[in-house]
Amino acid sequence: MFEIDRIPPAVAETIAQKGIPYEDILLSAYCDRSREQTPLEVYLFATKEQLLILSGTTVLDRVPSPKRTGAPRLASVFRETAFESYPIGELHDFRVEELLSAGRLVAKRGEENTPVFLTAFTNFCKTSMFLFSKYVGKIAAGEELEIDPKDDPASKHCPKCGMRYPDLNRRVCPHCMEKGKLFRRFSVFFLRYRGYLVVTVLSLVLLTAMSILAPYISSGFFYDEVIYGT
Repeated sequence: MFEIDRIPPAVAETIAQKGIPYEDILLSAYCDRSREQTPLEVYLFATKEQLLILSGTTVLDRVPSPKRTGAPRLASVFRETAFESYPIGELHDFRVEELLSAGRLVAKRGEENTPVFLTAFTNFCKTSMFLFSKYVGKIAAGEELEIDPKDDPASKHCPKCGMRYPDLNRRVCPHCMEKGKLFRRFSVFFLRYRGYLVVTVLSLVLLTAMSILAPYISSGFFYDEVIYGT
């Protein structure tokens, strides 16, 4: 499965309760607005037969303990507010309509090209929706789902800490990189130009000292006699 955004276990459990095996899902994504532009968790799933849209909110709630004698514990629970299913073979021409600070995922249905408004989203989820519209169209057309490595979200984050790479062309995580190696690399330049560094530091010290002594020297040079008024 190509998981564009991480799907919480509570959401996966909700989908499984609807009789849809999680292993049948080929594509999934998340967006943060309903069609009415209200803040909501909206998850999109695509299988070979269906396009599923699950809406709701994740809350903390008390659930029974795995041990019957144990006290209830707090856990993340997904509270469903809406669920829709479309035959994916009837949908085509998936596209993202960009608005000023948001967008809409739309498609056309059947030979009549009936417009279908699937979901809305903010710019925070725009990248995910572009990826979803790109690959869900392939699934609807019956094509084999081949993921471009550049589109894989996992390639844009450090596999160790999950932090996003500052530069995607240079996949180095500043949080996980060994600082000692960095200092050792720079030490080569310090040793090579140590003479210039010593001269630079001494020049800075001399410049600072002269800026401190300059007022005393100038006042003693120009005002060496004190004239008292009568």
